[in-house]
Amino acid sequence: MELTAQQLIQYNGTDPSKPIYVALKGRVFDVTDGKSFYGPGGPYAMFAGKDASRALAKMTKNEEDITASLDGLSEKEIGVLTDWEKKFEAKYPVVGRVFDPAVHMCIVVLFTEIPNFDVPRHQGFACTGTTIATINA
Repeated sequence: MELTAQQLIQYNGTDPSKPIYVALKGRVFDVTDGKSFYGPGGPYAMFAGKDASRALAKMTKNEEDITASLDGLSEKEIGVLTDWEKKFEAKYPVVGRVFDPAVHMCIVVLFTEIPNFDVPRHQGFACTGTTIATINA
């Protein structure tokens, strides 16, 4: 299953008929079994329906850090995120990935080789001509 970030928000635990999803590094985990943690009122409810990569890497619950961006993280923080990823893999099934239309556009451009086609910077990626690159903030 592929979800945009906007679609992922629908799985934030507020609708009891839907599962609860949390994404890490673009991979979507079904954390419904951890509803006491990720559901409404839980200590990690703010991560539900979002990619929490940066926040988990930095060990913070600050709203501005609840994002997929890994820009500027230290090696130690990347290691912390890797540990979280292993914990999630051991406890929760991966049900899909977050699909970023801007990055998809870059890949399309890469394979179609449209010269001088620019896709604006979006979530740490940029695409120009036939190249795709990660931007460091």
